[in-house]
Amino acid sequence: MIKNITINKTFINIINIIIIFLLLIFIFYKIHLEKFIPITGDELNSILVYSSNYKTLFLKNFPGNVTFFHLLGYINGKILGYDLILFRSLSFAFFILSIFFIVKITKETLPVYLFIFLALVSNYSMYLSLYNGYVFSSFIFILIFYLLKNLERNNFKNLNLILLFSFIQFYNHLVNLYLIFPIIIFLFYFYKIKFIKNFILFFIIPTTFFYLFSILLTGFAEEKLNNTNIFFVAKFIFSNFDEIFLNGFKRIFFYEAYANATKFNLKYLLANLYNFDKFFLIVFITSFLISILNLKTKKIDALYSYIILSHFIMFFLINKDPAPRIFTGFFPFYFLIIYEYLKNYFNLFVKKSSKIISIVLLLFFLINFNFENNINKSFYGTDLTYKENNISLKILDKNCDLSNNNFHELQKRNLYFNYLNKCNKKFDLNEFLIFYRSKSF
Repeated sequence: MIKNITINKTFINIINIIIIFLLLIFIFYKIHLEKFIPITGDELNSILVYSSNYKTLFLKNFPGNVTFFHLLGYINGKILGYDLILFRSLSFAFFILSIFFIVKITKETLPVYLFIFLALVSNYSMYLSLYNGYVFSSFIFILIFYLLKNLERNNFKNLNLILLFSFIQFYNHLVNLYLIFPIIIFLFYFYKIKFIKNFILFFIIPTTFFYLFSILLTGFAEEKLNNTNIFFVAKFIFSNFDEIFLNGFKRIFFYEAYANATKFNLKYLLANLYNFDKFFLIVFITSFLISILNLKTKKIDALYSYIILSHFIMFFLINKDPAPRIFTGFFPFYFLIIYEYLKNYFNLFVKKSSKIISIVLLLFFLINFNFENNINKSFYGTDLTYKENNISLKILDKNCDLSNNNFHELQKRNLYFNYLNKCNKKFDLNEFLIFYRSKSF
């Protein structure tokens, strides 16, 4: 009898793996292969500025440089070239890894179907389809959730990993501090005095080192000098250290988007989040309400409640109105808290019926899913370079030459990106800077 149950369970698991695998292939086809989606302005900046040369990889002159994600893009460009789908596939790869860890966390496949569905019907699908760091950030938060769930008072391995991933999140994108700081605060509460040594070693030291390096590099970049020779850079920074450090520090931590942001207003935030993505808003509010309820019912570890409630308070403490898109990174963390709490009320019938309904809904949704229409109508619609891409290809069809024919900045970046692919060229930072900074005639 036990043997038959084991065989049936193994068979069901295999069927679930096959279904998820086929769904992921279908989603990849729908997003990347069914219709051509030209590169966006943000992607051009991420690839050409941050992912193509080690000299610019650690620049933090704009918040969009998620360094560790772009490091993977840099390796991708060096090994596989500058094919757009290969760059975009990095985001999809972290989506797949997210699904793997959701199964490890929940020990079930139902949340996978629910998460995939929510990802596709929300703006998460936009970030999933492009070369940007938000899906990477959301994956790291899933990893942190997994480590938190397996946290033991006498086991420092998970603590050290959480602190290390927290450093990665904080260095990658400053806005992650809205969730990273609450996690760190309650880790200190959990471990007390034992926490301090590990905190210094795995968070403070790497954060200080990497930000110091980026401050100097960013301060140098603000000088807008054409010479990128590493010895020239080192000599120039040494000679102008104070000015460069101050300029770099201001650029990173007091960037215009942060410094000029209005004071925090909860009503304004919720209205912006509603306009940006209703599903993000629903998941955010639900996780907050469940966190309050859990303090009384204790269906899951109270640590999660404290983290989410502190996360909510952080918006008031920082007192800056955050862009709604930052919730893309937090979204899976909210989702996991909601599912971990609600699954205590699911019986076997509810789980099985919910799984069947989720699969059917997903298939129906995917068959009718037109990603091209979705992205053209989205906030990314105006950032897609249809016109610029057509102009670049016509020019390069005639001659693999870089010439500034009265081009605006976006056209120059698009032309150079296509130049790398169509003409089979290697990225040259000096060549790119000379062309990009060239004046229109």
